Amino acid sequence: MAKKNGVTMEVGEDGVAVITISNPPVNSLSSPILSEWNEKLQEANKRSDVKAIVLTGKGGVFSGGFDLNIFHQVHKTGDMSLMPDISFDLVGTLMEDSRKPIVAAVEGVALGGGFELALASHARVAAPKAQLTLPELTLGLIPGFGGTQRLPRLVGLAKAIDMILLSKSISSEEGHKLGLIDALVPPGDLLSTSRKWALDIALGRKPFLRSLYRTDKIGSLSEARAILNNARQLAKKIAPNMPQHHVCIDVIEEGIIHGGYSGILKEGEVFKQLIPSDTVKALVHVYFAQRAISKVPNVTDVGLKPRPMKKVAVIGGGLMGSGITTALLLSNIRVVLKEINSEYLLKGINSVEANLNSLVSRGKLTQDKAEKAFSLLKGVLDYTDFKDVDMVIEAVIENIELKQKIFIEIEEACPSHCILASNTSTIDLNVIGEKTNSKDRIVGAHFFSPAHIMTLLEIVRTENTSPQVILDLMALGKAIKKVPVVVGNCIGFAVNRTFFPYAQAAHTLVNLGVDLFRVDNVITSFGLPLGPFQLGDLAGHGIAIATKDIYDKAFGDQMFRSPLTELLLKSGRNGKINGRGYYIYQKGSKPKPDPSVLSVVEESRTLTNIMPGGKAITVTDKDIVEMILFPVVNEACRVLDEGVVIRASDLDVASVLGMSFPSYRGGVLFWADTVGPKYIYERLKRLSETYGGFFKPSKYLEERAMRGMLLSDPKSSRSRLQTGKSQLDKFTNKRKSSQAHPGCLEVSVSSRRPGEQRATCRLQVTSTCETSDEGRNDGATRSVPSGNTSPQVILDLMALGKAIKKVPVVVGNCIGFAVNRTFFPYAQAAHTLVNLGVDLFRVDNVITSFGLPLGPFQLGDLAGHGIAIATKDIYDKAFGDQMFRSPLTELLLKSGRNGKINGRGYYIYQKGSKPKPDPSVLSVVEESRTLTNIMPGGKAITVTDKDIVEMILFPVVNEACRVLDEGVVIRASDLDVASVLGMSFPSYRQTGKSQLDKFTNKRKSSQAHPGCLEVSVSSRRPDEQRATCRLQVTSTCETSDEGRNDGATRSVPSG
Repeated sequence: MAKKNGVTMEVGEDGVAVITISNPPVNSLSSPILSEWNEKLQEANKRSDVKAIVLTGKGGVFSGGFDLNIFHQVHKTGDMSLMPDISFDLVGTLMEDSRKPIVAAVEGVALGGGFELALASHARVAAPKAQLTLPELTLGLIPGFGGTQRLPRLVGLAKAIDMILLSKSISSEEGHKLGLIDALVPPGDLLSTSRKWALDIALGRKPFLRSLYRTDKIGSLSEARAILNNARQLAKKIAPNMPQHHVCIDVIEEGIIHGGYSGILKEGEVFKQLIPSDTVKALVHVYFAQRAISKVPNVTDVGLKPRPMKKVAVIGGGLMGSGITTALLLSNIRVVLKEINSEYLLKGINSVEANLNSLVSRGKLTQDKAEKAFSLLKGVLDYTDFKDVDMVIEAVIENIELKQKIFIEIEEACPSHCILASNTSTIDLNVIGEKTNSKDRIVGAHFFSPAHIMTLLEIVRTENTSPQVILDLMALGKAIKKVPVVVGNCIGFAVNRTFFPYAQAAHTLVNLGVDLFRVDNVITSFGLPLGPFQLGDLAGHGIAIATKDIYDKAFGDQMFRSPLTELLLKSGRNGKINGRGYYIYQKGSKPKPDPSVLSVVEESRTLTNIMPGGKAITVTDKDIVEMILFPVVNEACRVLDEGVVIRASDLDVASVLGMSFPSYRGGVLFWADTVGPKYIYERLKRLSETYGGFFKPSKYLEERAMRGMLLSDPKSSRSRLQTGKSQLDKFTNKRKSSQAHPGCLEVSVSSRRPGEQRATCRLQVTSTCETSDEGRNDGATRSVPSGNTSPQVILDLMALGKAIKKVPVVVGNCIGFAVNRTFFPYAQAAHTLVNLGVDLFRVDNVITSFGLPLGPFQLGDLAGHGIAIATKDIYDKAFGDQMFRSPLTELLLKSGRNGKINGRGYYIYQKGSKPKPDPSVLSVVEESRTLTNIMPGGKAITVTDKDIVEMILFPVVNEACRVLDEGVVIRASDLDVASVLGMSFPSYRQTGKSQLDKFTNKRKSSQAHPGCLEVSVSSRRPDEQRATCRLQVTSTCETSDEGRNDGATRSVPSG
């Protein structure tokens, strides 16, 4: 069978070897591909029948460049050895110095490393409309295959710097004009022309040009230095906080001054230095996060196909409506724009025309394309033209009654397949659509202003929105060059909800006496394009007032109530809209701080009266960043915890594209993880103690900080998404009804931490999946079905166990079930030995040498001795004659020793070091020996290590026999599995047939109904509840106690 991916070589009768890269979809340059290309190139140079070489890509694509998954893996593992170390040999030596000419046959795209392979070739032939780009700087890197040296020599220094620093793409047509592309030919002639060109070079009919040694387009040294100095000024302007632009210029300069070979060496060195940098990690994270958002569970993976959006209606021609209309027109979608009267309609149409003309004047759009787009627009005052629209986007003011009225009207006016979308930024979609009968068609399409420029589109789904509608809107978003992120329905959705503390925190600082212009300067220096007060001016302060009550009602305790915005409006300042806000706005000039606004600020400070002792607080720039952005991180934690986004990285993408959070910091949550959740939590806690509840850390942030977990770690984040066959991604899953329908599984997740809520979903009975306490990595999950459980439930629970990587063992119901019942003599026997005079530390050493990870006294310390006391009466009552009643544990607790929990037990526990035997515990042991008085003649018994093993473990075997005899387990081997996974009994001691198979597996009669199985889960901790569900016998699914990492889940049927 032919190999799918790789590099192939075919040598024709003309003596031209065609080397083809095949690595769909874009022929990316992975390590194996580069290695194969290296091999094929060497082979071609050695073969006597090869005169020349043509390099091309399969499927109409030259190459999409270096495989970014390698960077992702390097960042995850920290292993730089994963990077292929062949770039210089391949491109710098083999290609450049090849004795046989290499011609690149370019079609489709030649990006990054792929473009650099073409640059290193001795000639380039291209098909029309091929795209040529070096985008490495957008990932925090520089070109690494010689692009910094060869491109200036092929297109000139100024053009090359423009392309590299700004990651500008050029077409093959432009490349031909620049002399970069030697021939432009139709796609059908590409290969034949390239072969002929290569032969002409080989036969001396065309020049054999090695790009690295060309100087004809560089100019004089003084000219080059002037261009490089201008480039440095540009880099300071466009990337003040990123290193790659500045070092890239240095690398280019190295080649100009010291020659291309020296430049290549420096390029490779800098490239490798940049890979592990924080900037590259952040930008690579954003790149992969943006790819991940296209995957929406149960929308993009269930075989649905997006429907075409040929005609869209927009209601409202204001700032947002005209911007949305412009975006649609630019993608050749017909638009009907509706307004309430002719005056507003004309304003809306003029705004659309102005948007298009602005793009033309900035060189983003040709006049012809602008005119064609504008011709697709029709303005209307009624719903007549809505009869054949595929989608309506409502973009009127934030007024609930108005929006409800509009949705009633469009439901009636539009066809039944039409999507009914709202561009609301704050109002609950359920409220907007509550009076309609088409709730499955209602969705949020939240654009960001200006809508024809900003790339983010929040797609807001309700619990009723159909997957088809979500898919259609995702497809439309991509068609109009937006990045669609699916989010849940809540006040503010994902971005505005996350960033509402941004302005709140800024107002807090200013009312505490900090200069507002300093706040803006610090935040823009951090990397956001606008500080909070600049942003307020741009949006218009009326919006803040209009939405204030909505946010206040939703997030009361999280709000800082500042009168500053109201005072600002009262003084006639509405920001850029009317030329005055915190800044003064004049046409043709940059905004300037308005000193006269300080009187308004002083009035606000007087009214809030929060400056300590009436004096302004002193803060560093770092304090300002933290006091502004840590509350944003805190709210992001709530958004993530409530399942408003599907994954943490979605919120990173949304923050970068929707709020222009600096991409080189990776998005709000990625940045927070680099700062450290614990630091952020402790800082917010101190701020809340000083300045009040606005800064109070969220429970999610506190939990992650206390557990040492990242905020983005998905392991225990709680999501609103459900799984099922329809509406599987509902973001709101509260069920008010307590009556379950047959076939509906109600799962309850509960932690034992106080203050956390519990949610359930049912299947005939209430089932609980409970996480382990205190976040221990014990590998265990307790399932507690109760009521009249069917065999299906047991089967479901077994399947669930496997799904969550547990080993479910069905066992019977008795005190201790299978594992704890079998091993309760373990500690009993150990206490017996110690009270007979045997050294307790020796007992532990002998048992761990046998193969158990912990001796009985180490295990007791780990569990905490309070548990043994709490369960003592239960076992005493159940197994009276089988018990050895030792006072040792009670004496231990009485002496203040509770094991690892408080740092002292039989051993001493100190952070960062291994437990050490505590010699002082021997006085407690002696007191126990005196009380039990079982040493023969008052003297310690003499035992071998073998004796200790037998006296500890034979009682365990004895109890296992009882467990087997009573039918607590289905088969003897089940108990073997349970002992290995539940008590870490050494697996290498289980050989051949089960050692317990010789015992009779007697079954006692039961009074239960045929086919009925009762399942119950119980831990032996006194503070946990127990729930049961019945079907013929009592059964229990039990996790291992004491937080052992045993990976076992025990199901216990009885009777």
